[in-house]
Amino acid sequence: MGDLGTLPARGHQDLPCPSQKLAYRAKQCVTVVEGPLQLRLWFDTDKGGTPNLRQKAVRQRRDGIASDVYRAICDVEHMNGKFLAEPQLNFLTDLSEDRAERRTAELLDRDKDEDEAA
Repeated sequence: MGDLGTLPARGHQDLPCPSQKLAYRAKQCVTVVEGPLQLRLWFDTDKGGTPNLRQKAVRQRRDGIASDVYRAICDVEHMNGKFLAEPQLNFLTDLSEDRAERRTAELLDRDKDEDEAA
């Protein structure tokens, strides 16, 4: 598997991305099925991993997010159905504003940290 290695699960490691000043997760995890086994493979995006593994990591992460969103919508529908007389809950699936707010906050924090270090 080339430069892919199995690393201990230590959580994620956010590192600054020099080109955009944004944090990213250098260590990525991919679940691979080999026969009856499900293996978790960890790789460092700065040192490699194959194009197939990088794509699989992105796809698996997106699938996990989609599953979480689907379950949250089901939960909201259930609560709304149980409590019809109360104000109905909404779960907005467009996360563009949330992403933009987090990006802005991260860039502001990074700029603040750079100013304090100077």
